[in-house]
Amino acid sequence: MTNPGEITERHRFDSERLAVYLGRHLPAFRGPLTVKQFHGGQSNPTYLLQTEAADYVLRSKPAPAANAKITHGDTPSSGGPAESPAEP
Repeated sequence: MTNPGEITERHRFDSERLAVYLGRHLPAFRGPLTVKQFHGGQSNPTYLLQTEAADYVLRSKPAPAANAKITHGDTPSSGGPAESPAEP
């Protein structure tokens, strides 16, 4: 894995929404949040999350292929993979 850099378009996400979520669930978390992506790893995108107080590493599931179909097992009600919480 190489030094972290810009997030690729395919793996881009709403970092402000993530900062709000982390602020609600990690008592010591304080923004502002800077996000960089590690490149050259395996299939799971890995990010460096930096604040003035601490650094964190976030590893996520791979993005689905553009032509992938959602199956019954991939719905939140089935207990399969789901998106992050819908918190503002």
